[in-house]
Amino acid sequence: MNQEKRQIAMGIAAEDEAAELVVHSAAANSYTEAEVALSQLLLDQFVAGQASPAMLTDWLHTSPNRGNPRPRQREALLREWTRTA
Repeated sequence: MNQEKRQIAMGIAAEDEAAELVVHSAAANSYTEAEVALSQLLLDQFVAGQASPAMLTDWLHTSPNRGNPRPRQREALLREWTRTA
């Protein structure tokens, strides 16, 4: 089976310097395009101060379904956290 190789890019910025690292990852194929877009939106909201990463740990400590959510569950959580429909 020939699967398309997908990449994950991580951008890191400081006041005087920025860098981007691109890696091939088996995990990249595990996420839907919607999840990737919603994750990027959530990260943008963290950077803009419109959301707090504390919501992720709050969910972890209060969720009865601990562990790694399935794709539909992840997408629903991301939609909730980014307040999109």
